[in-house]
Amino acid sequence: MTGRHDPRRTVVCACCACAVLCAMFMPGCAPATKMTALISMMPDQEEYFIEEVVPAFEKKNRARVQVVPYGTVDSLESYLRAYKATAGLVKVPFDRRTVLVEKGLIKPLGDLLSAQQHSDFKNEYLLTNLGEVNGKLYFIPRKFETRIMVYCKSKVIEAQGVWRKYKDEISADLKRMNGGGLPADFYLEDDPNEWDYFDFFVVGWIWSHTQYDGRAVGRIGLRGKRYSGTWLGIVDRVFQLGGDSSAVLSMTGDAVVDAFHWESIYAASGVYNPEMWKKGWGGADIWRGFASGEVFLSFMTQLDCFFLHGTGRDNITGYFKNPDDMGVAIMPKACSGVLSGENMALRSGTRSITTGGWWWGIPASSPDPACSYELASFITSPSQQIQECSRFGM
Repeated sequence: MTGRHDPRRTVVCACCACAVLCAMFMPGCAPATKMTALISMMPDQEEYFIEEVVPAFEKKNRARVQVVPYGTVDSLESYLRAYKATAGLVKVPFDRRTVLVEKGLIKPLGDLLSAQQHSDFKNEYLLTNLGEVNGKLYFIPRKFETRIMVYCKSKVIEAQGVWRKYKDEISADLKRMNGGGLPADFYLEDDPNEWDYFDFFVVGWIWSHTQYDGRAVGRIGLRGKRYSGTWLGIVDRVFQLGGDSSAVLSMTGDAVVDAFHWESIYAASGVYNPEMWKKGWGGADIWRGFASGEVFLSFMTQLDCFFLHGTGRDNITGYFKNPDDMGVAIMPKACSGVLSGENMALRSGTRSITTGGWWWGIPASSPDPACSYELASFITSPSQQIQECSRFGM
């Protein structure tokens, strides 16, 4: 009624005034940053990231992070463009760093780090120079990885017990493909850490000529899918044989010829499991191959090894029927398949292969680059790294 005081209006007005003052003067009432994190992870690791890592960050920061898996690395660029308005952080594979920077899709860290922060960053992380492109720092290390040889101990022991029996037959078969057969001094080493490409061939040949579950088929399984994991294996072989990036790009030189010669030998002789290329195996397919008995040996990363062996948590139950049967060794030493006049390998190489890995990058269009950097720093903090490395083998 006109002229009469309404106490309810006083309360409402006071609340409105308080809300306005909060918005003006209290940072805790500011709207939360909303961003998207584009990731590519194994299902259990993805679940851990979404349900444990992100909520812990959100609890400490005024941010809301939507996690979007982008699937294959070939789709990464299209996802960055599709989520241009909200993408705040992206998980980038080692081999896609340069192209994303050249297309202007990643923000230089120098744009948001002070000189002191840049110095702290260099002191905190390892191999930061690998995250630079044209002298500018763009990427935050997430994990580094390389491959090792993983095998079934029991099947290697079987092959070691019979190789002398089949040596002449194996050598004759190999002679059809390299003109000389096995080297004059060939001996299948007891320790797989001492193997070279010929040892690799001999155990593979024995397995492919032995009946397991009623079938004689190649039991060495490597990646055959059309993705970086497959071509990196070929590049590794070229580098082991003495080649370099120019040899790979031009597809010329003895190292390239030797690498593809061995690939043809392993495929044509039946040493490789043909499902590698028929079904285009990726890492998880090889895991299942170990579980089903289709694969006895492969080249795997440390993360692969955790999933193969099992940890007893995070649904990582393992793929070996007997985890104690899983053996690991360094990569076989490179050598040419062609022999010299003295019936020895014509060219010798090394065991060294590439180091790959993944990075965190801040998209150039990030809605809040400072918050993006805070998220990346949180994910890669010592406490978070210890958790993720111990649980998922990073």
